[in-house]
Amino acid sequence: MSNKYRAYNLQNIRQLSEIQQLSEDRKQAIEVVGQVFAFRTNNYVVEELINWDDVPHDPIFLLTFPQKGMLTPDHFKKMATAFRTGAKDRIAHTANKIRHELNPHPAGQTEYNVPLL
Repeated sequence: MSNKYRAYNLQNIRQLSEIQQLSEDRKQAIEVVGQVFAFRTNNYVVEELINWDDVPHDPIFLLTFPQKGMLTPDHFKKMATAFRTGAKDRIAHTANKIRHELNPHPAGQTEYNVPLL
């Protein structure tokens, strides 16, 4: 492990030597889903916590890296199409639209967890 902290995000994820062992489809899925959900990790997680011999089943990998199953097939297809264009404004618009369609309160938190005065 290197002693110096190093952060990884979508802009530099392909610099990770460990990522090179993944299929191109899996790398692209990480990049596509990472447009919708924030992604950031660091060298400690990548070098010390993930068992790269067990990817894609390693639990820390699954918790750290965006996974295709985090989006519905329709959302993934829309985001992948936008991502392939490379147009940043289209990517951002599509990601925002998908985020808006997701349910951030699946257990009714905005209805049942409201303070009463």
